[in-house]
Amino acid sequence: MKRENILTREKARAMLILFFGIDIPTEKQVAEFILYGRVTK
Repeated sequence: MKRENILTREKARAMLILFFGIDIPTEKQVAEFILYGRVTK
């Protein structure tokens, strides 16, 4: 797998902040987003 295709925790956290409007994402939200591609508020 190419390095740029890997969703890191930092990238996931940034995407949650930018696209979902979550100011301070929790570890659970970041993990859900990485695993399932969606997030619960």
